[in-house]
Amino acid sequence: MPVALILDTGPLYASLDRSDADHPACRRLIETAEEPLGEP
Repeated sequence: MPVALILDTGPLYASLDRSDADHPACRRLIETAEEPLGEP
C-alpha cells in the first residue's frame, strides 16, 4: 500500500516560483514522486 506525500503550501509555492531558493528541489520532488500527492 503506497504512502501519500502531504505537501503544505511552502513546497507547492516554491515549485511554481522560479525565484524561490528551494524551487529546483521542490519541483524535482513533485515531478518525480511515485507516491500519491496530497494537500492538507
